[in-house]
Amino acid sequence: RNGQLVPAHRIYVNEDLTSVRADLAAKARALKKKGKVEDSWVRDGLVVLLKRSNTVHRLTTLRELAPFGI
Repeated sequence: RNGQLVPAHRIYVNEDLTSVRADLAAKARALKKKGKVEDSWVRDGLVVLLKRSNTVHRLTTLRELAPFGI
């Protein structure tokens, strides 16, 4: 209806990822749970990490997780 606000809800969309990218996304989520990075997400098939220094890293290989201890 006009003039009424819709309550804000987060929407999660599952993306179809290759097995390599799905594994990469899972490891990135594990880093977030361990508190080693601020956040992680997948956008347009790319795995993205937000470091504690507020820098964003796009990940394409597991080797790129080596600096984070994986």
